[in-house]
Amino acid sequence: MLRAFADRCREIALGIAAKRFDATGAITGGAAMRRTWGNPARTVLFVGRLIYYKGLPVLLDAMAGVDATLVL
Repeated sequence: MLRAFADRCREIALGIAAKRFDATGAITGGAAMRRTWGNPARTVLFVGRLIYYKGLPVLLDAMAGVDATLVL
């Protein structure tokens, strides 16, 4: 789908620099997030446009076999 725009596309590696998010004592939203979404270690976050080539249908199918919460 994006081959026509390959010269304007750039791959960005997945990942988060976890050190940037170390607890500092000033974080107060963690408990509220756990109450709302459950254990963050068992939470899958999908961020992206809801368009077929992003793979959301594949993720939804895969979630049937995963004990986790999906946040879109």
